[in-house]
Amino acid sequence: MFWAAPGSLRRWMETLARETTDERNALAKESTQWWLLCLAKTNEALLAEHDRVALGEPEMWIGCHSRQALPLPTTAASGDEWLTATLSRVDLAASMRGSSGSESLSAAVVQCLVDAHHRLRRMQESLGQSSPAGGADWVEELSSLLRTTPVPAGGGLTSGRIRLLTPSDALGCTADLIILCNLSSSSWDLRVPKIAFLGDEERHTLDIQRPDSPIRQARHHLSHLLAAAREEVIILDPSLDDASPAAAPIREWAKLNDPEDAAEQLPTRPETSASPRHQRRVDGENLDGMQPSSRSPLNPRAVSIPLDIALQRDRERREPKELGPQGYLPEENRPFVWGIGSNDLLRKPPGTKVSPRAADRWPVIGGPATIDPRPMLPQETRSQAFDNRHGHGEGAGQVVPKWSASRLKDWLSCPRKGWLSKELRTEEEEKQQEDLDARTHGELLHEVHHQLLRRVLEMEEKESSAISARFWLKISRSTSPILNSAMLNYSRSH
Repeated sequence: MFWAAPGSLRRWMETLARETTDERNALAKESTQWWLLCLAKTNEALLAEHDRVALGEPEMWIGCHSRQALPLPTTAASGDEWLTATLSRVDLAASMRGSSGSESLSAAVVQCLVDAHHRLRRMQESLGQSSPAGGADWVEELSSLLRTTPVPAGGGLTSGRIRLLTPSDALGCTADLIILCNLSSSSWDLRVPKIAFLGDEERHTLDIQRPDSPIRQARHHLSHLLAAAREEVIILDPSLDDASPAAAPIREWAKLNDPEDAAEQLPTRPETSASPRHQRRVDGENLDGMQPSSRSPLNPRAVSIPLDIALQRDRERREPKELGPQGYLPEENRPFVWGIGSNDLLRKPPGTKVSPRAADRWPVIGGPATIDPRPMLPQETRSQAFDNRHGHGEGAGQVVPKWSASRLKDWLSCPRKGWLSKELRTEEEEKQQEDLDARTHGELLHEVHHQLLRRVLEMEEKESSAISARFWLKISRSTSPILNSAMLNYSRSH
């Protein structure tokens, strides 16, 4: 494991070990601290001496949030043990199942590496040389071993094999026939990947992930694929579908090599569409021409929607016009009335006609004057699709509560007040009155009269309570001037 510079591991651990003050990210910071310590401890055999010393300090293993000692993972004592443990965690069976057979098998690579490492150790032992136990020397030895160990090539001398590869994976490969597919801009993503904690300005300044890097690599991959075929290259052009244009390298190559768009096209079946949206449009055209569609429509009743306007105009023309004896439409004609105009509500009946209030029924419709008959209840047309779209379907219903006289009064006086009080059930905010309550004020006044009378008559509290209320009333009436003057003097003195 290599770090950016000597001592960088210590600085990372010291930064994460500092006690945090942000409670929201405290747990996440301690989790990151433990992850870094486990990663470094697991690869301790590959670290330099100063990094191993920093990793062994106890204060580095104190959680920045819990301030408790973090658990230590088991580690390898030497580089050879680390290599054995790492190779034992490789899932060779899964990698062999996913292999196409053209590349080297994972089991063969691991076996070659293990054999080369054992041969190196036996050679060092026979020559009396000491092998490095870990650190940078052991890493350099393993890197040299990986570069010089030959790996057997995968695959065999077979023919008729089909391989599915991405443009980058196909570098260095050859084939008799190459078919390029999934070449739309959405399938061949040429966007520049984002780098965490690095904005576009810094990325351009440091020349990291140039904006034209993906398109330049894509041009290189396309040039290789066109030259790697021994016999023929077939390009499946996605530009026939407007929703998925071809990627930039394909458009550039077609503009340069086939400006007239005269390339041979593979025959296709007429009923095969380029996109689901195009298929839906073709199905709609077939249904409009009384032809069968390739699949059933999502809503079979939607075919009658364009007829709604014509049906409504026909209902308007059939609206009854013949008036009754009193000059208004009969009651049985009300289901055939679909609406009224504003002029009908403003018209006044002439003097020779019966006024609406003098008519036999209420409200009256049509004729010289019309009273608002809403809600309107037009009769069903017996077309299930049309009636379901206009409120005559079964299922969803509406429960209209009955309104009391008080509720109607609130709505008539102020609709907003009626909505807040009756529908939202809100009440007026209670306000604390500054004056005393009337009952408290009366009790206080009676107590003042009682105490003043007791002092004027020079009576004790027990004696005054024994006198009946009627006697006190006579005394208060007979001594009202004295009482008023005494109250005035009492209020002035207090």
